[in-house]
Amino acid sequence: RADERQAAFRAALARAFALHMLPAAWRRRAARGGSGGLNIVVATIGEGAQAKPPSQTELLIVSMISALIPSARVSRLLFASEPSLPLLDDDEAAVEEAALLILTWRMQDNAGVSIENTAEDRNYKVCYSPGVRVRETPSRRATTVGVWRWGESLHASWRQGRWLHCSRAKAPDGLARRRARVPSSGWVLEEDERLGELISLQHA
Repeated sequence: RADERQAAFRAALARAFALHMLPAAWRRRAARGGSGGLNIVVATIGEGAQAKPPSQTELLIVSMISALIPSARVSRLLFASEPSLPLLDDDEAAVEEAALLILTWRMQDNAGVSIENTAEDRNYKVCYSPGVRVRETPSRRATTVGVWRWGESLHASWRQGRWLHCSRAKAPDGLARRRARVPSSGWVLEEDERLGELISLQHA
């Protein structure tokens, strides 16, 4: 049932983006006389003012925006929930200039611990042939958004257990020309119990 709720949430979010939020953002940008891609700010309200890894909801929002409008410029901000902490000048300017502002709230579990991912900053390469599935969220039951083929270089930004949120850095020669649609980012499994290592760490 949890998977059904997540699927329903993703479908509702996609409809809201396609039918309401993104058209309104284009209208706002046009009214301002802007040109080029959309400036979109995803702001998270949470305890404290320290930078934290994005939640699954934030990553889902960003991935949906990137899929619908690849040219959109998406910025992520963290707003402290304490009213005594004002916005920084740069943050205030980003919000003012944004064609669309999306607010999320960082939830906590019953123990008061933020439910979030662990920061990761490493380079990997797909070592399983013919390739690995790229998921929308870190779950085997999550929607597959594409495949990264053997030899593709990846940069991992976040980790959740054996799952890594990666961006595609470089494809082997000729691969990009043969494939019309390759996801730019998503979740991949680092190792599988049956198949073994799927992506390997690249040492500098």
